[in-house]
Amino acid sequence: MATYTAANALKKISTGDESGTWGDSTNNNFDIIDRASNGFVSIALSSTSYTLELSTTAVLSNGHYKAIKFTGTPSDTCTVTLQQNDKARIYMILNSTNQSLSITQGSGANVTILSGKSAIVLADGAGSSAAVTDFTSLIETSELDVTAGTVSASKAVVVDSDKDITGFRNVTLTGELDAATLDISGVGDVAGALDVGGALTNSSVAVKVAGLETIYVPATAMYPTTTSGCASLAQVELSNGPELRCLDFDASSEENAQFTVCFPKSWNEGTITFQAFWTVTGTDTGTVAWGLSGVSIADDASVNSSFGTNVVATAKAFSGTSNDMTVSAVSGAVTVASAAVDTQTYFQIMRDVGADGQTGDARLLGMKLFYTTDAKNDA
Repeated sequence: MATYTAANALKKISTGDESGTWGDSTNNNFDIIDRASNGFVSIALSSTSYTLELSTTAVLSNGHYKAIKFTGTPSDTCTVTLQQNDKARIYMILNSTNQSLSITQGSGANVTILSGKSAIVLADGAGSSAAVTDFTSLIETSELDVTAGTVSASKAVVVDSDKDITGFRNVTLTGELDAATLDISGVGDVAGALDVGGALTNSSVAVKVAGLETIYVPATAMYPTTTSGCASLAQVELSNGPELRCLDFDASSEENAQFTVCFPKSWNEGTITFQAFWTVTGTDTGTVAWGLSGVSIADDASVNSSFGTNVVATAKAFSGTSNDMTVSAVSGAVTVASAAVDTQTYFQIMRDVGADGQTGDARLLGMKLFYTTDAKNDA
């Protein structure tokens, strides 16, 4: 009399049995072996329950397949019951449905496989109390065990409840690192360009970066031109406080003064702007307009070179109170002729009487120059 194997119900044919059907039974046995060893089946689910059949009499059934893909659109979590709760089984299951799958064999533990996820499940075949275990999870916890939120050598990385990880040593990325904040307690080594969109600070103090810089040139560093020059540098005593060191520019004709600056190597050799500081001894509220032009002279180049185009800043009205400090608006861009690093730059400042309305002498006290750097220092 024929008997059957415990796991897959392969038919053991007794001597003298299966006359005329021995070949059919054998072919079924081979098909069962084939499904159990490397078989794959796709099963469409339409309801919230499904029984994965497993014949006990060598009849081919879906429960013989090793790898199973569930598809379909059940209305809720689908319970997949493994038939024959006294048979131990191992399945590789891919859930391609729109719902979670609950894999059960008996009253013991079940395994839930989320939509779009997969798992290797182990059914223990313990009868009515049979349990199903996520074998994938067993591998992670027994062979790749690591405390959540920490890093251990040759182990998996598992985040803690706050999705935090502590203990990484070296992390190499081939793509971009996106982070809301970056906290480096040790030395930071950046081989390429570092583009910081916000403020760059060191211990909450702003770090100086390349950009707009200022040079202040006092009137004491300036000198009248030989032709059409302003008055010579004068020292004016007032009734209180500071004494003025100033250059007086007439209201009746355009007069000029010159000065020199050596810009740092970090200067980008681009245009500059300026801002004049001046006053008037008197009460006239007329405007004063200042103009500036410049030329850079390199090593072994002739100093006998022409200035660039003169740029006149917007004229500003005087307050009408004698000796009030007056600060002009920042000018437009001034192009320095022959601008280059390692040069001495000559500037000529003038009062453009055709563009102002001040009847008194304008006393120039100094000037700010604004230039742009494109390097971190002058190395």
